[in-house]
Amino acid sequence: MSEWKTRVSRKLAELTGRSVRHFSTCDFGRERNEECISVVIERAGMFDPRDSLDQLEALSRAREEAEALVSEVRKFLPDGTVCFVGTTSFPGNPVDGAEIVVGPGNSQFDIIRHARTDAVNYDMATTDLIARLQKYDLQFGIDIYHAETDTVEFILKSLPDDVNAFAEELYDFCPDMVDQGHGSVEELEDDLRDSRRVCLWWD
Repeated sequence: MSEWKTRVSRKLAELTGRSVRHFSTCDFGRERNEECISVVIERAGMFDPRDSLDQLEALSRAREEAEALVSEVRKFLPDGTVCFVGTTSFPGNPVDGAEIVVGPGNSQFDIIRHARTDAVNYDMATTDLIARLQKYDLQFGIDIYHAETDTVEFILKSLPDDVNAFAEELYDFCPDMVDQGHGSVEELEDDLRDSRRVCLWWD
């Protein structure tokens, strides 16, 4: 195991109280990325496995815990590494919860490469998504904290001067975030102003 993996694995296990895996997952948990290490924050607590809404609430709590832990993990990461919330959807896989992933990288865009995120249904490869996210980073500053097979989430460090125009651009880039999420560009715009969080996913 490389030096950074040994060092980070020990701290990751200590901070999260979970066993460290010497890989992360891609493609809804079906593929492994051996460059990375990870832990899984399980869907814990009492929930009815027959109740889909109850299951989603349990997963939401796991994701919130994973996101908070990513912020803590990033405080001790050595140079040349990145940390993010990885796979949270594992259809047909016994793993259940939200991954915290640490891997080699010199910029946050290596997160997208490790997650192998794409929008294949919209003819966009990983490199296409990275190019658009790099544009947003230059314009407003972004902090990518979650990436998996078909999803990227980031925080805007500053709001665009024209939030409506940006919301329209996001809708063009990722229609599902409105058509299957916010319901309208106006609702997306309001959410951007309130939270500065962007969740892109391509169904």
